[in-house]
Amino acid sequence: MSSFQGKHILITGGAGGIGLLMAQHIHSLDPAAITLWDVNEKALQQAGDQFHDASRLTTQCVDIANADQIYTQAEAVLESIGPVDI
Repeated sequence: MSSFQGKHILITGGAGGIGLLMAQHIHSLDPAAITLWDVNEKALQQAGDQFHDASRLTTQCVDIANADQIYTQAEAVLESIGPVDI
């Protein structure tokens, strides 16, 4: 069993680079859900389109330099998906 199996994973900077590579790898390890945060909304859409099974994937445009956005989006994630494990 993978340590990611059944977990809710949140990845910041998930629209590209290492964040996207991590999301793609973790997606193959059967997590319950993956949430990608990135400041670039267009890149998030393109990243989401790369997943063949996007039913467990959520993307949100979040500027992690803005504390208000972090708290607002974290609350939205908690209400819609549940607590983040990793």
